[in-house]
Amino acid sequence: MKKVVLCALALMGGTAMFAQFNTSTVTQTGLLNVNGTLQGGLMNNSDVDQTGNLNLNGTLQLGDYNDSDTDQTGNLNLAGTAQLGNRNEATTLQVGNLNASGTLQVGNRNDATTWQVGNLNLSTTSQIGNRNGSFVWQEGNRNESDVDQTGNRNDSYVDQWGNRNSSDVDQDGNRNASEVEQWGNRNTSIVDQDGNRNDADLFQLGNRNFSEVYQDGNNNLATTDQIGNRNYSGVGQFGNRNESDVDQTGNRNGSSVIQDGNRNEADTDQMGNRNSSSILQVGNRNDARTNQVGNDNVSIVEQIGNRNESDVDQYGNDNWAGTGQYGNRNESTTFQLGDDNYALTIQDGNDNVSYTGQIGFLNDSEVYQVGNSNFNAVGQIGLGNYSLVEQYGNSNISLVGQAGIGHYSHNLQVGNGNFSLVGQLGVGNWSDVHQFGNGNVDVTLQN
Repeated sequence: MKKVVLCALALMGGTAMFAQFNTSTVTQTGLLNVNGTLQGGLMNNSDVDQTGNLNLNGTLQLGDYNDSDTDQTGNLNLAGTAQLGNRNEATTLQVGNLNASGTLQVGNRNDATTWQVGNLNLSTTSQIGNRNGSFVWQEGNRNESDVDQTGNRNDSYVDQWGNRNSSDVDQDGNRNASEVEQWGNRNTSIVDQDGNRNDADLFQLGNRNFSEVYQDGNNNLATTDQIGNRNYSGVGQFGNRNESDVDQTGNRNGSSVIQDGNRNEADTDQMGNRNSSSILQVGNRNDARTNQVGNDNVSIVEQIGNRNESDVDQYGNDNWAGTGQYGNRNESTTFQLGDDNYALTIQDGNDNVSYTGQIGFLNDSEVYQVGNSNFNAVGQIGLGNYSLVEQYGNSNISLVGQAGIGHYSHNLQVGNGNFSLVGQLGVGNWSDVHQFGNGNVDVTLQN
């Protein structure tokens, strides 16, 4: 409807003013350019410059002290501006051919600026409220930008350089801020913020990158940087004061972050190709950090509860790490250096701690902790080592160290306050420790 109204206004091909002291300036150079201006109120100003052929512009201003400036250079460009309220400002610059821009501002002291250089670019901006600000700069061909802001003092900045980039920003609430920069071709970004004082900052450099951010609540912060080609980042934050930071460098990396609750933090760093990271946090004050350097690494983190912490570091290729924490104040750390290592940590309860470190190739570690205040540490250095730790109860301690080739260790603790230490050096050692009851102690050393 907005586009239809503006086009109809432009087709009038004239200027109409009522009330007092409104100003309209129109300069047209070329063939068959068309302009329509309608102003009602006090001290409104409209300035239109069209150079080229078959350009079309429509300006509608109803209120006081509104200002509209439209400049079109080229052929077959279309611009429409509608401002309803007081002291709104709209600036539109189009250089090239077949560009289209539409600006709608309803309220007071809104400010919208649109610059398009190239061909077949499309920009639509809709601001309803007071003191909203939008700046869109598109340079290239077939870029698209859509900005919708409803509320007060929302702020959006979109910068697209290249071809066929697409940006969609939707902000509903007060004092939200969004910044999007896309340099390259066929990049896509989506920002949807509902609430107050949310902030999303997206940067994409390369081709065919895709980034989407959805924030519902207050004071959430999302930052995403993508450098390379065909990377994907998805962030969903629901609640208050959640933070997400995603950095991707390389090609075909994928990152997903979902946080539901308050004061959760997620940090994802990916450098290389085809790495995959997934973080799900439900509750309050959970913290997840994932760092991947190499190719084809996979990290999955799921934390449900409060004040859980997960730290995953992967250096190499084809490593897999999975962390599941269900309860409160659990802590898990996974470190992988090498190729084809596998680490799984599951914690169900409160105050459990698990550390897993793998250096080498084809090492496998699995940890299951069910209960409270259990502690586990696994260290594997070499090739093809396997460790399985199961703790069911409270305050159990398991320590496993493997260095060499082809070691096997299984620690099972059922009860409370049990202690197990296993150390394996050399080649092909086997350890199987089962503890049932309370206060049992075992030390196994093999070389």
